[in-house]
Amino acid sequence: MLEFLYRRENVELRILTSRITEALSRERRSSIVNNRKTQRQIESLTVRAEGKSYMEVLRSIKESVDVDKLGLKISSIRKVGENSLRLNIEGGGDKANSLKREIQNSVNNTKVRVRNNDQDFFILDIDGTTGEAEIVSMIQGELGLDPGSFTIKALNPNRAGNQTAIVAVREEHARKFQEAKRIRIGWVACRIKSKIQLIRCYRCLEFGHRTTECKGADRSKNCMNCCSAGHQARECQQEPYCLSCDITGHRMDQTKCQKYRRLLEESRRNTKDAPRNTNDR
Repeated sequence: MLEFLYRRENVELRILTSRITEALSRERRSSIVNNRKTQRQIESLTVRAEGKSYMEVLRSIKESVDVDKLGLKISSIRKVGENSLRLNIEGGGDKANSLKREIQNSVNNTKVRVRNNDQDFFILDIDGTTGEAEIVSMIQGELGLDPGSFTIKALNPNRAGNQTAIVAVREEHARKFQEAKRIRIGWVACRIKSKIQLIRCYRCLEFGHRTTECKGADRSKNCMNCCSAGHQARECQQEPYCLSCDITGHRMDQTKCQKYRRLLEESRRNTKDAPRNTNDR
């Protein structure tokens, strides 16, 4: 820090610094901003244990897991059901996954799910013979991303005989996907598109608000395919049912639903390169 005291008026002061000093200063400021951004990242982790109350679940975790030893900072704990709780963790997805593994290894009969800030992307035009392992390998090679920074959520065939991959990318690496536009997988330079993310409440299952803001009916235990209680969508053998349209034949998160299609169109106005939704059936 420099401090000057002048007793005359109209004094001109010129301070010369080297370009190296300026570059180092910019780099230092950038490093501080990035570190602060990483520290502010909050990941949510939901813990559920059948047959136990919220207090019993919380007590079991606190008795079995040493968060100080793991270097974790819990910003908040809240009840999200009779036998579930949500932990908000500072420091990003690595911290949340570390706690998830520790809880699963230390507390019996618990289901742990990390709700992170991943951004979803579509990789289009993948030929029908390409497998998930090859896609992972090409993302590593072409974009230089570590396997822990992304996840292949789905690989869906289409009517043209090709495939579309849905890739969840950690928030801090999403820019590489956005800037790439295309990635070579096999023989094809496949297009990369951002997936539209609509806000959804997983309490009432409606779109447009979050669970913490919900004032609707509690459908958190209902199947997201048929909307009936007692089972999950991956186990469902019933015909899809749409709450918004009040008819069977499609889900409320598919473009056959007029309300969902309208919400997508509103979001597409701000996302020019978004492809069509792959939930269509």
